[in-house]
Amino acid sequence: MNNILIIDDHLAVAQGTKFILEQESYFKVEIEHNTSKVLEIMSEKEYQVVIIDLHMPELNGIDLANLINQKYDTKIIIYTGYDIGNYFNLLIKSGVVGFVSKTSTAKGLVNAVNAALNNEAIIPVELLRQLRKSSLNVLNKNVNVNLSISDEEQTILIEIEKGATNKEIAQKLYVSQRTIEHRLTNIFQKLNVHSRLEAVSKAKELGIIYNDIPINF
Repeated sequence: MNNILIIDDHLAVAQGTKFILEQESYFKVEIEHNTSKVLEIMSEKEYQVVIIDLHMPELNGIDLANLINQKYDTKIIIYTGYDIGNYFNLLIKSGVVGFVSKTSTAKGLVNAVNAALNNEAIIPVELLRQLRKSSLNVLNKNVNVNLSISDEEQTILIEIEKGATNKEIAQKLYVSQRTIEHRLTNIFQKLNVHSRLEAVSKAKELGIIYNDIPINF
């Protein structure tokens, strides 16, 4: 028997997912909608797979996956209806091993869970193309933007959004403060902005960082 924990603040979606999975006799599924209780729940019972909604009000799926991955040896699958292309590298860094769209078929959902249990991964074809990318490409017709942002630049923008100083960012990335200042200059030029505040605002507008959910590492 494989224990599965679904973490989703949309109860109807979670119950539907539970129903689909429990059609397989070897799955036992539980639901939790409160992200603050997840680590406590997982300390009391072993779960082979954890399915996490990407967008939740208290703690987003990336942060939660990161916390789980630090403490527990379990397979983490992101279950979302949103485009996650720009967050692919962050999700992998957080310990995620699979991705399932909320529009996926029942067979697709079951296949993704079985793959995770077998140390395999099923991911959308559009994300597969990003496996060899070291940067994310931003295309936004609404604001006439076509630019490339590296993983490091994305991390710097995330840290700025969280209020970190250049010194703190440098320590986190194991580089000099001067290097961060140089990177910021490049970021400002790419985004056509003149301040850290403008950079964060533009990054949110373009989908480089979350619009309303902080990401913590």
